[in-house]
Amino acid sequence: MSELKAFDLGRLAGFLKLQLFKFRKGIVLTLAVTFGMLFFVGLLLDIYVDPTKVTFEHMENFTGSILLGGFVLSSMAFNELGNKLKAQHYLMVPVSALEKFIAMWLLTGLGWAVGYTLVFTLYTWVANVVGPVLFSYVSFRAFDPLGAETLLRIVVYLVLQGVFLIGSVRFKSYALPKTLLAILLVALVCGSCAFMIMKETFLTEHRCGNGECEYITEMGKHPIWSVVKWMFWSVLGPVTWLVTYLGLKEQEV
Repeated sequence: MSELKAFDLGRLAGFLKLQLFKFRKGIVLTLAVTFGMLFFVGLLLDIYVDPTKVTFEHMENFTGSILLGGFVLSSMAFNELGNKLKAQHYLMVPVSALEKFIAMWLLTGLGWAVGYTLVFTLYTWVANVVGPVLFSYVSFRAFDPLGAETLLRIVVYLVLQGVFLIGSVRFKSYALPKTLLAILLVALVCGSCAFMIMKETFLTEHRCGNGECEYITEMGKHPIWSVVKWMFWSVLGPVTWLVTYLGLKEQEV
């Protein structure tokens, strides 16, 4: 593998086709389960439980489903590394670590985001036809796949998705639950640090009501919040991609 060029477009295309073929069942299963849950739980049960609902929007369901489905798929990106025999075969494939990373990012990152958005749009067309037949008193809003809200959620997914790619490389087997546990531990540490830094804000008296909270407003004014937003939008994605790539390089050594 050390004699291979770091990047060759032809090799990348061939490897991407191979991975797409191998992932086809996982992708189909993920989509089937996701849209089954969306229709029966996200649509039918949601309206049935809340009979006062007169307007139904798809954005909330889109947000949860693109994140959940994508994280599951990303956690399976390098599942061959969890089995010694499969790992040996995977690492001997004449493709560089960079090409393996790019292929899986295109498949589970950009590919999932674009593909799922298209399929979800088709689903909303069907739901907006079937929904009024079942619930005539509910107005079903159209879903805009190119709207600002949709694009924002896609970008958020692309930023967060790299965390689960790291989990797939580092944890190998049971990557999803281990990654979620790691995220929880990091969140606890970061939350504790944030509390110590903004302790005065946390302990001050505040009023909450009518959808507004002085506590949240004051937190948003703290300088650390600007740092957190900058790190999320500018640092998190590239760092997770780099760590994933370096993890693949380590496996080859």
